[in-house]
Amino acid sequence: MALCNITEYCSDAVLAIEVSLGCIGTVGNLLVVCTIACVNFLHNYTNYFIAHLSIADALVCISIQVFQFRYLPPALVNSATCLLFFARVPFFVFLNVSSFATLCLHAERYIAIVRPLQYPRLVTPAKVKCLLAAIWIVSILTSLFETTSSLTYDESYNVCYITDPDATWKAAFVTLKGVILTGQLAGIIVPYVRIMANLRECAIRQDNLHVNELLEARRRVAKLLLFIALAYYLTMIPVAVVYVLLTFGVIVDPTYYDVTDIILLANSVVNPFIYAFKYKEFRKGFAKMCRMGANRVLPVEF
Repeated sequence: MALCNITEYCSDAVLAIEVSLGCIGTVGNLLVVCTIACVNFLHNYTNYFIAHLSIADALVCISIQVFQFRYLPPALVNSATCLLFFARVPFFVFLNVSSFATLCLHAERYIAIVRPLQYPRLVTPAKVKCLLAAIWIVSILTSLFETTSSLTYDESYNVCYITDPDATWKAAFVTLKGVILTGQLAGIIVPYVRIMANLRECAIRQDNLHVNELLEARRRVAKLLLFIALAYYLTMIPVAVVYVLLTFGVIVDPTYYDVTDIILLANSVVNPFIYAFKYKEFRKGFAKMCRMGANRVLPVEF
């Protein structure tokens, strides 16, 4: 849980950082969505997955600002608002959607580059819709499992608090976290390793004129892989450590809650720059959207 929701130590400085990052992330991700929606040459499956990721990240940035327990009047505290504002289930749902959407984007790039002949058969509108629906369903179920099993609302005192779950739930929780973290990390690394190997094989088969270009593309993929892996570790691992420690009743320094909360938010803020703004085609599309907007402005007649 975030520090702002389960202790009284949440400072105005922490809230200011969260609101600032949330506003930046919301604007950045919505710009990505608008650009992809408005520019025709960006209408492909890769950019649709990027748009879906940006929608999830925008919801992360919005929910962390909206679902703060400090905003909730005592008269509105009940079992439902405990889930929404104390446990912040929507925030963790959107966060899980963002993580799974990232994996889908990497898988789509892997198929397009390594298995191009199978792409039309593997990536179809029906399969994409089913995949996106599965992402949201799994994210909702996972978030509810992680929060509701240890969340309690005391009606007599009108308070929300975290209880100590039984050993079975602890084992299931740690196992689930381990499987998700391992799967997400493998889903990031494996596609790009295969892409790098594929580019290397292509470079060997090509003539000298194209070898340098392919090797440079391979180096760019390697740098992107390293950056994504580091971002993943810096974002998810600290949060997982906090959850595991809390699950087994270990007292954690309250400052650590603030740090992990801000790290989670920062990941959604930087995603537009990693997956969209750094790509040349997207920058062209963004410039075209801006020109389209400028052309719609009617001249003022005096």
